[in-house]
Amino acid sequence: MEEVRRSLRFYVKEAGNSDFRKLYIMGGTAKLKGLQEYIQEKVALPTETFMPFINVEMPEKFQDKKDPQLALAIGLAMRME
Repeated sequence: MEEVRRSLRFYVKEAGNSDFRKLYIMGGTAKLKGLQEYIQEKVALPTETFMPFINVEMPEKFQDKKDPQLALAIGLAMRME
């Protein structure tokens, strides 16, 4: 939690903006039971699990693969070379 707080403080210092509205968690750890609520309580921000494929069209056979641990993979796949 201290690392999250440090990151938020760094952003405020660099950008001069502290208008945080929501915190998203992603990756395999985001699926840990109770983590979302724990983080939300500690940083006093609404916290959600980021689902990377929520607005991505996919073949029917992959519909059950919408998983927060795939966020990095979709981000890399969308990158321009």
